[in-house]
Amino acid sequence: MLVFCLFLPVVCRSEISLLARVGGEAITSSDLQDIIRPGESRKMAVERLVEERLIFLEARKQKVAVSRKDIEGEYERIMRLFPDPVRFYQRLKDESLTPTALRRRIERQIMARRFIQAEISAKIRINPKELEIYLQEHRTELMRRESDFRLSEAVFATREEIPEKHSTLELKMKDLGFIPFQVLSEEIQEAVIGLTVGEFSQIISFKDAYTIFKITEIKPPADFEPSSLALKAKQRLSREKYLAAYQELINNLRKKTEVKYYLVTE
Repeated sequence: MLVFCLFLPVVCRSEISLLARVGGEAITSSDLQDIIRPGESRKMAVERLVEERLIFLEARKQKVAVSRKDIEGEYERIMRLFPDPVRFYQRLKDESLTPTALRRRIERQIMARRFIQAEISAKIRINPKELEIYLQEHRTELMRRESDFRLSEAVFATREEIPEKHSTLELKMKDLGFIPFQVLSEEIQEAVIGLTVGEFSQIISFKDAYTIFKITEIKPPADFEPSSLALKAKQRLSREKYLAAYQELINNLRKKTEVKYYLVTE
């Protein structure tokens, strides 16, 4: 997602500190404020920045080409996201960015993206036998991810309120009806994906409550085509291969490039 800092709240940049150095590139608290995600620790955000810098430096070393047309096209696309040019340039001002600095950031991110495409995405291959084995091993999970789950939930303000006995917990359950698995939040998906019908999930801690779920029924959607599982399996396997290759790439780049960390708190 290019130039994500344009869509984050403006923050104070008065106190800038050095957080890490990747090769000759410094990562500062100002960089962190641009990209940190809600609920993400500073340490995790710094790690993402380190990886991005490692990739950019290698892309630059390999002279990945980005044309002026590419940069201007992305610049104009970002501008069109705003109601009018005045608001766009006002946002640049609020973010302490000049048009030149934004174009430079776009160029760096396109370089990194193309490097990843060439080094990882274009090299991923899946042969039919490999796909068949993966589909056999993950058929149940894949099927569940395409199904509708009938859930019940019990919500508590504190952990102390949660009853120890399932029979008591059952009395506090409220039926939510059928919900497509794909629309559940990641936290709920992880909590229920491995459960059998009738089982209770672990306690899920949300912002202001503690919730326990129970599966009462699972059914495939009315328009579901079992043959589509092969495509889902291929997508999942491709993603797994991509993540493994990406981690291997980062590990190799760390060996070639000096990375120094400074004081980074959670």
